[in-house]
Amino acid sequence: MTAVRIYPNLTLANPTSLAYAPDGSGFALATEQSGLVRVMPTDPNGSSTAVFLDLTAGEIQYDAQEQGLLSVVFDPNYAANHFIYVDYVSPGARCQAGNYCTKVVRYTRSASNPNQADPATRRPIIEMPDDAAFHNGGQLVFGPDGMLYVSVGDGGTYNGQDLSRLLGEILRIDPNSGNPYAIPPGNPFIGQSGKRAEIWDYGLRNPWRFTFDRMTGDLWIGDVGQGAWEEVDFVPAGATAGKNFGWAYCEGTHDYPPNQCNAISSTPPVIEYPHDSTGGFAVTGGYVYRGDTFPELYGAYIYADYVSGKVWAYNPANHASTLIANMTNPVSFAEDPLAELVIVSRAGGFYRLQTTQGSGGQQFPTTLSGTGLFSDTAALTPKPGLVEYDVISPLWSDGALKRRWIALPSGQVAGFSPDDPWTFPVGTVLVKHFDLRVSPTATRRIETRLLLRQVDRWVGYTYRWNSGQTDATLLTAALNEPFTIDTGGGTTTQTWHYPSPSECLGCHTNASGRVLGMRTRQLNRAFTYAGGSDNQLHAFGSCLGMFAQPIEAPSFYPAIADPNNAAETLGARARSYLAANCAHCHQPGGPAPGGMNMRYEPLLGEMNLIGVAPTSGDLGISGALRIKVGSSAQSVLWQRVASTDPTLRMAKGTQIPDPLAVSLLRTWIDSGLGVLDSDGDGAADSADNCPYEPNATQIDGGGWNSSTPDAIGDACQCANLEGSGVVNTADYTRLRQYLTGVATPGAERHLRYLDVNGRGSILDVAHFKRALMLAEPPPQQICGASTRLVP
Repeated sequence: MTAVRIYPNLTLANPTSLAYAPDGSGFALATEQSGLVRVMPTDPNGSSTAVFLDLTAGEIQYDAQEQGLLSVVFDPNYAANHFIYVDYVSPGARCQAGNYCTKVVRYTRSASNPNQADPATRRPIIEMPDDAAFHNGGQLVFGPDGMLYVSVGDGGTYNGQDLSRLLGEILRIDPNSGNPYAIPPGNPFIGQSGKRAEIWDYGLRNPWRFTFDRMTGDLWIGDVGQGAWEEVDFVPAGATAGKNFGWAYCEGTHDYPPNQCNAISSTPPVIEYPHDSTGGFAVTGGYVYRGDTFPELYGAYIYADYVSGKVWAYNPANHASTLIANMTNPVSFAEDPLAELVIVSRAGGFYRLQTTQGSGGQQFPTTLSGTGLFSDTAALTPKPGLVEYDVISPLWSDGALKRRWIALPSGQVAGFSPDDPWTFPVGTVLVKHFDLRVSPTATRRIETRLLLRQVDRWVGYTYRWNSGQTDATLLTAALNEPFTIDTGGGTTTQTWHYPSPSECLGCHTNASGRVLGMRTRQLNRAFTYAGGSDNQLHAFGSCLGMFAQPIEAPSFYPAIADPNNAAETLGARARSYLAANCAHCHQPGGPAPGGMNMRYEPLLGEMNLIGVAPTSGDLGISGALRIKVGSSAQSVLWQRVASTDPTLRMAKGTQIPDPLAVSLLRTWIDSGLGVLDSDGDGAADSADNCPYEPNATQIDGGGWNSSTPDAIGDACQCANLEGSGVVNTADYTRLRQYLTGVATPGAERHLRYLDVNGRGSILDVAHFKRALMLAEPPPQQICGASTRLVP
């Protein structure tokens, strides 16, 4: 493994930190020790940066020691409040007392320029007098509890045990309450005489960098040592606060003469290494790795040494550290929105880890042909077992034409669900291939992506096709490539973005089940196989035996609307587009901020879109809402979809707008959304007795056991027939008898599907009748030796 430079054309002057906005946008700020906060470019080949905040003139006097601008952090609610916090050391002339002081100050992003802070919003939070121009700590981190944690060094005067001063400690404060801050409940020294209530843990020399594990909440502290030992301290989530890590009685697990470590009660480090050629001289604390690019590192704590340049991975299971890379002056780590790590070098560059050939582990094939997925790669002829499929509502990919395949390991099956994401066994691979139309009559192969199910995660791989169109080569980092397009009336240039492995998981989110298109609603359509046309659900279930249990006939299950099919309702087409292009991030548990739910199933009023003020910027539009009924011009959602600016446009990762989305969503919004009519039957949700299924006549003939109207339309009828309050086997039996007069053994396996809308008590009677095959023709059978469906 090696550290590979990113932003190869960008060099900053003595960078000290890097932070990503918590809104998943990829917006990032870097600090220079002289006092500049810079916006990192969105183009990986960019060579210049915008200045977000300049503290060089009014606050910081940089003299090349350990003072200056040390870190920046975004407020967890940055999307709404636009707050950032900086930690820096000022000279005595600008301090309340002492020759130097450490300050934490809040600024707010400019209302008119998202790439600039407003200097007039400066709000001092806390100031700590320093005894010297070194050992300043300097890390700012918002913890899992939403509180601001601040690391402070001992000021060079061994203050780690003095609880009357804010030196040599980790502090915990609430900067959004009080004036200028509040002491959060739970701090260990609240109300204790002679002890500062801001202190969370203490006994530290110079906790230059510390972090929380994003999965567990565990705290890891890299504490720079004195003359002999470097250490990393650890506090498990939920542990009692007020840990004493021993300085200046202990250096690591050793006595610091003339003091003796056993003279106090302290918590020893989990990692220590000596000042020699095997270790280094100044630890740079890092992160527990929670990304997807390096499964072998998952759960390991990645840290480095500033002087020796060594980068290690510490395995908590066996308490062993392994050297994984070397680089120059790793001064800080950052964790991007996909939990991949960036290492900041004080020499001015930014680095990511990359696997090297011959480094020990099994390497993933470097060519598409080497994967063995295709018997003829140049012709894209799949090997038996690689099954092609298509979706009803595709993800927009800058106009590219796509083909899709799936392969399951031999003898393995997938977990089927009518509504939720399907589950797949270890070893499953999904393939998506992209052709770009380069003229009215010609296409060019550009990319093939693989999504592979590993033991504990999904991993994405990207292959770039060669100019001869015979094979594709594995990419290990993101790449932008321009293509000349003959439009028939001239030429234009289109830039194609090849995602990095970590970017793949930015769309294939955990909330979405990682696999996007391979689900019931998207696949419930016909597809032409080598042996004929068949519904894909039937082909997968009956022909391939892909699922663990038999499934119903395809007409039993819902299907998403086709956005291109004008015969479908306008609302269903618009909702289908949003579900395919936006819901992987914008849904409960998804990484996108704002609490929106763009899945296909919710009612319009449950999406947190209609009539809701935007929390991540109004784009300068007067009266803007996320969706303003009747006005696409004032609807931020439509404006982002239509924008030609890739930094504003949704969905993220696209380079050009989708003409279908621009037209379809504009028409939908401007038409008034059917007055919040989710099922498109002409009755508004607020008055519809069945808002989930079309029932324009609003017929309400009563319940199953009564002819008295019950305010539930006949299209959505309660299935709790026998009065127990829950849908159970007795209900199923009675309903089947009601519909057919014949009770069927084994009916209990159908119970789940009584509630086809997933709402606990709603039943689509027409759908259920089709499931009973009262009027359904037998499905076409194409399974046989002549079709590629048979692996």
